[in-house]
Amino acid sequence: MNPMNSQNTSTTSMTRVRVVQCDCNPGKTYASTQSFHQHLTTHRHEAFALKERCRDLQRRLQAMEMRWKTSTHTIHVLRRKCDALENALTHLEVPDGDEEEEGAFEDAMTTVQEER
Repeated sequence: MNPMNSQNTSTTSMTRVRVVQCDCNPGKTYASTQSFHQHLTTHRHEAFALKERCRDLQRRLQAMEMRWKTSTHTIHVLRRKCDALENALTHLEVPDGDEEEEGAFEDAMTTVQEER
């Protein structure tokens, strides 16, 4: 069913009535399905449909922009955390007293930085 029209069927005393309406012309009831389909080809309806599509696209664009801003913020936060962790790893304090371990640590850090 087209979202721009509403078709209501009601039964009154064994009589079935179909009401066909379009949101571009509130309050207008079309006499038949054929007249409604003719209405769909009018400039008024096409302009209404285009305006509705523009509104929908604008809402979608705003939602995507919000997601973009949120993602950008998350990236910045994660980069700061990554930089802090790299800084902490680069400036680790090695316990004094065991120069052999200190040399091994320095070699490992050099290897890690060369891999980047």
